[in-house]
Amino acid sequence: MLKYNKLMKNTGLLILCSMIFMTLVEQVKAQDERFTRKLLSGDLTRIDPLQSESKYHFRARSSYYEIDINGDSRNESFVIEKKDGEDWFHVYSYKKEKLYSYKLDPGGFDSRLYRITTRKLSSNTMVYILHYFEGVNRSLKFRSQARFYFLTIDGKDLSTLATYKGPAYWEEFKSYKHNHYHQREYILTAVDLNKDGIKELSLSYNQTKRVFFYAGKGSWLRF
Repeated sequence: MLKYNKLMKNTGLLILCSMIFMTLVEQVKAQDERFTRKLLSGDLTRIDPLQSESKYHFRARSSYYEIDINGDSRNESFVIEKKDGEDWFHVYSYKKEKLYSYKLDPGGFDSRLYRITTRKLSSNTMVYILHYFEGVNRSLKFRSQARFYFLTIDGKDLSTLATYKGPAYWEEFKSYKHNHYHQREYILTAVDLNKDGIKELSLSYNQTKRVFFYAGKGSWLRF
């Protein structure tokens, strides 16, 4: 009788453990199904930047790089920030209050904004040219690329700050499968081609040329 009671007790424990295990399996299965539905519907990509700001796990930022953007003899600042592999560019006022932010698009490992140059497009517009290395991509081929971003300000008004994702100006590529390698570097110049008082940005490599016309209010036309 004692052995029977012990056997029944052990059997009951096995049944209880099996029920708990099956419940956990069903919960995980339901979570997987919900995840799949969200993935297919696109819900996973619909993230509110303001709500997700606190969800970053790793953040690192540069010092304040001071420059007088609007010519009022008070220095604004550029700040570069890394957030979980994302590259951000910020502009701060002379009071160190954030005025403007823009997210750059990385293309691989070790992406970074490494240089900023300026050009005067007209008496009304300045452009700050962001030199951005998009990173290295290694798979069946090796590829790395750098790109220009054009940050403009009109009429010395900080509220007009706008960024345009410009052209790639440097590329290194190697195909392991086809044993092919090339490296290209484009030269950027600012010149008033149509004599309208506004300089265009011209990008050239050998016989290839691309021209970007500034249309005002942060907009550009490409030819």
